[in-house]
Amino acid sequence: MKRMRYPALFRSAACLVLVASSTALDAAEAATTTSIVVFNTICARCHEGECSGRLSFDNVDTIARGHIMRHYPAASEAPDLQRDLVRIIDYMKEHCAYYPMREPVPRDGIWDERLLDRLVTPEKRFYFIPLGHLEAGRHRIELELERPGSVRVELLSQDFDLIVDGCHDSSTGRIVIPFETGTAGDYYLRLYPKAKQAIRVRRLRVVERSRRSQENPSRSPAR
Repeated sequence: MKRMRYPALFRSAACLVLVASSTALDAAEAATTTSIVVFNTICARCHEGECSGRLSFDNVDTIARGHIMRHYPAASEAPDLQRDLVRIIDYMKEHCAYYPMREPVPRDGIWDERLLDRLVTPEKRFYFIPLGHLEAGRHRIELELERPGSVRVELLSQDFDLIVDGCHDSSTGRIVIPFETGTAGDYYLRLYPKAKQAIRVRRLRVVERSRRSQENPSRSPAR
């Protein structure tokens, strides 16, 4: 039987279709931003402990569904969310890391309302915000709320270490939190309202000051 030969252009096009299909499949299977935010604000504490060896769960699927139904009843009518949660737990167990998010980290360190509205749970109560890579040193977080209120702020490292954990009150809607990172790496911000009401963060700014600038401040010329 004579073997058919296809033009090089046709073969290249076929390869591109296969690659595109694979990429589309990966994107289709990826957990949504909403699912990641729900997991990391409601379920993640238990599984952060599991990953660090403090806790151990055997039946991941049952634990995930039971936990989320108990603490987030809205998921009972959302099978896609349930499926995402299992996928996120599997990722955390395998990689000991937060599930990657497709939302961009602003280069200027400023998150506006449009971006922040994608990083909050559907009830507009809990935020999970990847801050990206921070160098070791002293920095600060600046939050602008839609109205005055009290917010619990948690700042976590990529290794699940708590850098900041406390409640902050604001009579003006503005909260400033200085903090220091001991090592360079990726950091994440979690926000919880103190009262049982929705909060809206209108603006987030992370001001990064490198350790080098702290240890070697510029000096005024000698007179």
